[in-house]
Amino acid sequence: MAKQSLKGEDLAAARAAFLGRLKAVADAQLLLGDDHTTAAKLDDLVLSTLRPFVSEQQPTLISGPPLLLPPKQALTLTIAAHELATNSMKYGALSVPSGRVSITWDCVRKGGEEKLSLAWRESGGPPVETPNTTGFGTRMIKQALAADFEGSVELNYDREGVTYS
Repeated sequence: MAKQSLKGEDLAAARAAFLGRLKAVADAQLLLGDDHTTAAKLDDLVLSTLRPFVSEQQPTLISGPPLLLPPKQALTLTIAAHELATNSMKYGALSVPSGRVSITWDCVRKGGEEKLSLAWRESGGPPVETPNTTGFGTRMIKQALAADFEGSVELNYDREGVTYS
């Protein structure tokens, strides 16, 4: 994480990115308990991760059934939510007062197994453009989440707002 965060020439931005990622992991560890083997509540993870990015003037919809995530999945999801929120704060819906984010989840049956289906949707922000390059956060969201949750990840740069599912 440090190596990926500290790439580039802007040391201040790299430092901020690294410290933000480190804080997200630390916050997730607190939710996992002292032994780091306790499952974490999904809604607590999402709320804890988004707290620094949203305000009462910019409400965020968080909705889904109560779910517990094992430690590895909890950490991966926390880092992914932090990356999405950071990018939204810089470029997306959370960069303007009228912007909104909704995070919803459910359990769906796929191939005889229960799988987590989670969606991040932005609206009310500036028009979205597909980035020219893919950074650490985007790669992590696509690869680590797909691997740790044994599923697939779609990240779409819809003009009205970024969606992840």
